[in-house]
Amino acid sequence: MCIHLIQECNMYNIGFIGLGRMGHAICLRLLSQDTVLHIYNRTPEKAKNLLDRGAVWCNSPAELSAMCDIIILCLSGDKVTEALLTNSEHGLLHQCRYGCMIIDTSTISPKSAAHNAHIAEMKGKKYISCPVSGGVEGANNGTLAAIVAVQPAIRAIIEPFISRFADKITWLTNHSDAQKLKIINNLAESINLLGAFEVLNIGLTHGLALDELHSVLTTCRGRSAYMDVALHYLKNNLRPSDVSLAVRCKDLYLASSLADISRNYPISDAAIRLFNQVKEKYGDEQDQCEYFKFINEEKKLNDH
Repeated sequence: MCIHLIQECNMYNIGFIGLGRMGHAICLRLLSQDTVLHIYNRTPEKAKNLLDRGAVWCNSPAELSAMCDIIILCLSGDKVTEALLTNSEHGLLHQCRYGCMIIDTSTISPKSAAHNAHIAEMKGKKYISCPVSGGVEGANNGTLAAIVAVQPAIRAIIEPFISRFADKITWLTNHSDAQKLKIINNLAESINLLGAFEVLNIGLTHGLALDELHSVLTTCRGRSAYMDVALHYLKNNLRPSDVSLAVRCKDLYLASSLADISRNYPISDAAIRLFNQVKEKYGDEQDQCEYFKFINEEKKLNDH
């Protein structure tokens, strides 16, 4: 990043709330670029590594909001986000400074995003929908894709901040549309991951070597980002992809709310049903790639 952009970014006090896998990774990326970062999380233990790297701990959202001009959120869903932002006099939108900009990287329902933006505007604050895609690896590398809903007058102010953790940005002005696009993208991810594991399983069952599958499926037209995820999982001794089944199924629940998928979109319906079956079998915190194990266990049952 250019020196003048770094200086411009550092004119603002920046806060961050939500230190799950993605939030923690974005914070590490920001700290690696000499960002002065105030942080808060309901579980303080998740902050230790960030504090060791120079982050400043705040004891509450109120304490953080009193210090910061820009607050980045990375939370788990509608209820948590709305509770933090709008709950009575303790909500973040009531406590943060006039003109404060809240950049929300969470994936939430389109209705909730529009509601948050409306409440913020009424209170003289700026709420910016900024759902991100690319996983923890993308956050670590600064290669996330961000879908950002903001008025043009604010874009020039926040672009330097978002560019610190995202290198591909789609600019919109409608908060609902930003979330709809992210939800549709998540649905495509889910379908692609299921397909990738099924194709790889067929190849392995027919005696093809994993290296051979890797060579073909990353160079021919069957390749995809989620084929890469599946191959990486298999080639690295089932190393997790850092997306839990709880997160994957939460995203698919949002997708199911966009349309009556069960009647009109059989492939989408199958993806939603299969990932929920995997979550029921292995638990919320297991990785999304457990679908590969699920396929093989189901095959064994059918063979018997």
